Amino acid sequence: KYCIDHADPSAVMGAYNRVNGEPCCGSKTLLQDILYGEFGFKGYVVSDCGAIRDFHTGHKVTATEPESVALAVNNGCQLNCGDAYLSLYEAYEMDLITEETITAAVEKLFEARFRLGMFDDDCEYDKIPYDVVECKKHTALNRKMAQECTVLLKNNGILPLSKDIKTIAVI
Repeated sequence: KYCIDHADPSAVMGAYNRVNGEPCCGSKTLLQDILYGEFGFKGYVVSDCGAIRDFHTGHKVTATEPESVALAVNNGCQLNCGDAYLSLYEAYEMDLITEETITAAVEKLFEARFRLGMFDDDCEYDKIPYDVVECKKHTALNRKMAQECTVLLKNNGILPLSKDIKTIAVI
C-alpha cells in the first residue's frame, strides 16, 4: 500500500504462490479487492513468469490452460510473462471470459505503452543505442545491485550456468 500511495507504480508483478488457497496472479482477493479496490491501484498487473500455467500444472486450482488464463484476466492480471495467454481466444470461445474483459485488459496495457511514448514518431527509447544500454557505467551498477541483493532460486537444472556464457540479459 505504501508503494501504491507514494510511488504510483505503472505495474505490479504477481507471485507464483497461493494466499488462502488463491494463486496470487488470479486472486480476486489480492487483485480486485485489495490492489485495485482498497489500494486504488490504477496500473496493470503482470504475472511472474510461468505463474499462470502453474494454476493447472502445479496448484491444480484449474484443470486446463484456458481456465487458468480466464481466472487470471478475469481477476485483473492483464499481462502474462510466458505464453499461456495464447489460450485466451480458446477461453473466450468456451465462455470463460468476455470480450469486454479482454478489451479492458488490452486498453490498460496500451495506456502504459502510450505513456511511454512507444507510438510517438520520436520515441526516446528507440534512440538509445545498445552500446549505451550495456556501457561500463551500467554494467558496474548492475554488478553492484546484484552483489547487494539476495536472490532465492529453485535450482531446476538451470544452475550453475555454463562458463561459456558471456552475456545475460535480465528482462
